[in-house]
Amino acid sequence: MHPRPALAVRFLGSSLSIPLGWLFITLAAAGFTLSTLRPSADSSIGVPHWYLAGTLLIAGAFGSLLLHEVGHAAVARRLGYDPGRLALYPFGGARAGFNDPGTPRQNTLVALAGPLTSLALGLVLGLIWWLLPTEPVLLRRDVGYLAAVNIALAGINLLPGYPLDGGRIFRALVWYLHDDYTIGTRAAVVYGQFIAFIAFAGGLALLGSGRALAVWGLWMVLVGWAMSRAAREEMARTFFVVAGAEISAGEIVAGINPRIDAAQSIDAALDVLLAQEHGGPALVEEDGRVVGILPLDRLRRFRRAEWPHRTVAEAMVPLAGLPRLEDDASVRDVLVWLSEVEAGVLLVTHGGEVIGAIDRRLAVTRLLDRARARKRLVHR
Repeated sequence: MHPRPALAVRFLGSSLSIPLGWLFITLAAAGFTLSTLRPSADSSIGVPHWYLAGTLLIAGAFGSLLLHEVGHAAVARRLGYDPGRLALYPFGGARAGFNDPGTPRQNTLVALAGPLTSLALGLVLGLIWWLLPTEPVLLRRDVGYLAAVNIALAGINLLPGYPLDGGRIFRALVWYLHDDYTIGTRAAVVYGQFIAFIAFAGGLALLGSGRALAVWGLWMVLVGWAMSRAAREEMARTFFVVAGAEISAGEIVAGINPRIDAAQSIDAALDVLLAQEHGGPALVEEDGRVVGILPLDRLRRFRRAEWPHRTVAEAMVPLAGLPRLEDDASVRDVLVWLSEVEAGVLLVTHGGEVIGAIDRRLAVTRLLDRARARKRLVHR
């Protein structure tokens, strides 16, 4: 799983990431919607007023999604459960981190919090709409639309397919019955893919209809596509969450990090690095003690002609400031850390002494290697 470019957002204590690709696609769809439904020039509603009201409506819908996800996070914190970072999509949010999945009960209560938050917000907005005077028309209409959006968000999210909240509840039920998080995820993802296919196919059919229906069709295609993508990513994430809990950081780095003397030239060290290109980050030693690491990209700081005359000590990253985990920590903990720290490398220690270094590529590769080895044993 390679991290995609995303906009990190802290909202009311919740950690959210908005994938930039989905952000641009959603903004383009919003612009298409405003342009397609724009009133004619002789309409009583001026075009500038239309675009202003439409922009406020889109901002309100985005804010409603944020509050929906904050509802999840607030209940999770109340239960003493850390859901980790959430990725925001057009339909809502999906877990993006590798945190402990918690228990079926916790997952059910956290999943219910989102639709209940949206329902409560929709009812409040509906009451405001009812109390507002008929003028200005666009303001009252926007409030009414936002009330409908939130009530629809609550209802649609209860469908039993991942990544919708109903799918998370369904996963928790299957997980509870089978005592297996992976089986629960697989069942919810199957239903989620079916719902995504219906939304995608229905959206394509509506795209060839009239203006208003074509707009609905575009959003259905977008939501179906996002749901399908999020469901597939959840299966991969579940593998790393479950498999990562079964292996320790110490097992991952055992014998995998090449070791280089700090006094060596960069040219000589490069031969060692290339000979073990599938190993972990290189550990730099001085007098038998680890003093730094040498990622390949650090060599770009020097011209090729300088490599025979520059030492590894000049190119290395010193240990000071690099994050550390004890060797008994699980690889799941490693993945959580690597998704949060900027360094991209974790030092693995035993009794306070550095015994290895691990990055995301190494952690993922070793987990996949172990899964393949298990599969070969099963099929023998």
